[in-house]
Amino acid sequence: LDLSEWAHARAEGGGGLLGWIGSLEAAYDLASDASRGFAARLLAFMGSVGLCEELCKAAPLVALARGPTVADRRTWLLYGIASGLGFGLSEAVAYAEGRYNGFSTGQQYAVRYVSCAGLHALLS
Repeated sequence: LDLSEWAHARAEGGGGLLGWIGSLEAAYDLASDASRGFAARLLAFMGSVGLCEELCKAAPLVALARGPTVADRRTWLLYGIASGLGFGLSEAVAYAEGRYNGFSTGQQYAVRYVSCAGLHALLS
């Protein structure tokens, strides 16, 4: 039994965190369904994958907010950029390893790393 099946089974029984995980799983399934229209898939993708990515990138900022001292704007900005860069680099590594590791040119890797890291840092 994989995690998505487990979350989906728990989501049918109620709300809370498990219900939220189950609804994300359902939205991801909708986004992956090629028989659906573009608008439905776009919204489902933004509501599942996009939302989870942004929550992961916000985790260091939540830790900063709960810290013992009050941070200034520059610190918030640096934490956000660092979080986005780290997430973008990890995503680029995952794509490179899973899709074209050793089977592509250096240019493909450069484009993937620069675009993933830059985009996530900018969005954070």
